Amino acid sequence: MSPSRWRRSRPHPSWVWRGPNGPWTACRFRSPSSDPASGGTVVTETRSPDACSPRRCGRRWSRVRTCPCGFRTTMARSSLRAGPPRPELSCWRNAAAMRSRRPGRRVTDAAGVRLVALVSVLVGWAVSRRMTTPLRRMAAAAGDLASGARDVAVPESGPAEVAAVGAALNELARSLAHSEARQREFLLSVSHDLRTPLTAVTGYAESLADGVIPPEGVAEVGRIVGAEAARLDRLVQDLLDLARLDAHEVTLTMAAVDLAGLLASAEPVWRRRCDAVGVAFGLELPAVPLVVTADPDRLRQALDGLVDNALRATPAGRPVIVGAHGESGYAVLEVRDGGPGLAPEDFPVAFERSVLHERYRGVREVGTGLGLAIVARIVARHGGTVAARPAREGGACFAITLPVATPIVPTNTPVGQ
Repeated sequence: MSPSRWRRSRPHPSWVWRGPNGPWTACRFRSPSSDPASGGTVVTETRSPDACSPRRCGRRWSRVRTCPCGFRTTMARSSLRAGPPRPELSCWRNAAAMRSRRPGRRVTDAAGVRLVALVSVLVGWAVSRRMTTPLRRMAAAAGDLASGARDVAVPESGPAEVAAVGAALNELARSLAHSEARQREFLLSVSHDLRTPLTAVTGYAESLADGVIPPEGVAEVGRIVGAEAARLDRLVQDLLDLARLDAHEVTLTMAAVDLAGLLASAEPVWRRRCDAVGVAFGLELPAVPLVVTADPDRLRQALDGLVDNALRATPAGRPVIVGAHGESGYAVLEVRDGGPGLAPEDFPVAFERSVLHERYRGVREVGTGLGLAIVARIVARHGGTVAARPAREGGACFAITLPVATPIVPTNTPVGQ
């Protein structure tokens, strides 16, 4: 029911509706000190548009409620009990009271905002200082590492993330120091190996030039010079291969490789080399086809390196065995020898460059110190692993493990069951 109709049906002296577009609407105020027992009687009433202005507090409220500004509005109880649905009431505060209260509230609100802003700035400064101070130290330490310093250490303190960065930086410094120490040892070892054949070649060349060597000894000197030159060439080639593998500059031509066929094709070469030094050669082919995805030339290079290593350590009359078998979805290539073997502490570091070379130089025949490291790099590029362990023949066993490309069928299970 519209307000104008309600006014005609139940006129009330305290409510005058001038229409929705009227200049002002009269309203009644209940005083906060009014007696609740008065039954909702309005004790304060105004019809002044200045004292009751909708521009002062325009919050819209229904029934008897408290406006967020703290003033209560209501209608007379008789109006609440009967009559049509009443229109919404507005809590329009007295203009003079609003003018007297608003400046104080503004000052209080502004002070609160300033206090919150000040606290936020102080907290942000403290947090940023706690994080930036160790980060500055880490930045300085990283600069020292870049300049070549290796005795760098930063405190592993502060927030968890900052402490983790500090720990990683310290670990990086230790790793760089260890790597450079190993590199220096490697260069010393390689320089020694390079100097030995060069010294032999130079000495024999000078003897030939001076005419010291008699005519019947020239052929023997030529063979020695050729052997030393071949040794020098092998060392240089190993260095180049290792550098390319470490830099991932070697391109692998992957294909399906049948391990039985690969071993069978290399058997004549390996057997001839073993026969030349009086070593018994044995070949163990897999009972079922084993196919791996690999570069056949690089895989053959890795096997050649293991056979060369076994031949150097195996005395005449002892065996060298090359074999392959399947094991839980993997293909295992083994090279076993009947030599003196390795100490237990040698197995974990057998494929690190020059480690065994330095330990056994002068004790037994050694190679360049790079062969096993090259084998490990080639196998790693194929997604496989290498391991060293004792062999049942009494020497050492070097194993290459690669994932098979086809399932392994057990020999005791018929196909199709």
